Amino acid sequence: MTAPAAHAGAGAATAALGLRWRVWIRTIAAVAIAVATAMVLAVFS
Repeated sequence: MTAPAAHAGAGAATAALGLRWRVWIRTIAAVAIAVATAMVLAVFS
């Protein structure tokens, strides 16, 4: 396996991991916003 191929493979793995992390962060943020909104509504209603 040549160095460029190894580098490309590592880059692809990092990109896939990065995309997965972005999805998780977005999901966690959405849940946090929903919980915060529910709490605010509960307090002010």
